[in-house]
Amino acid sequence: MTILSNDKNSFDSISNSRYTLVMITTICRVAVVTSLGYAGTAWLANTVSVTDLILNAVALEFVLCVDEIIFEALAPYRLKGAVDHFASSPMPLPPVRDWKGIDYESISLFVTLIVLTISVWQLLVIPFEYRLKLADDALCAGELEFVYTIGKTGVPAWSESLPYRDA
Repeated sequence: MTILSNDKNSFDSISNSRYTLVMITTICRVAVVTSLGYAGTAWLANTVSVTDLILNAVALEFVLCVDEIIFEALAPYRLKGAVDHFASSPMPLPPVRDWKGIDYESISLFVTLIVLTISVWQLLVIPFEYRLKLADDALCAGELEFVYTIGKTGVPAWSESLPYRDA
């Protein structure tokens, strides 16, 4: 590790074992984020009310950011300062390829977002809507002239009632 003239730290080289450890850690982090993203999307897609949807979205954001929150809360001051003073390694950037002024990375990210949105809609939201419709039909179709109560022991009781008439 060297110290640059502008008080920034940078790595000149890294051993193969540390590089392997960094790559394994990165792969694990990507796997965790991917699984949390899928589980969170499925969780949000199965939320019925808007209030619960907002609450669940905030909870998902907290889960995704908890590692940074823990670092900020528990890391020693010197470690935070060292992390803040690391210079990003200068890497040569490849030439930007574009199509009619729009770079390919932006196009691919946009297409990926559209495909993921359609996939979530088709695979999660539509089946959930179908299950809600089936539940609505099971609960509200057929005989509707009845009354029910739940006793002190938690056992429901019901009886037929007279048909409802407008007053």
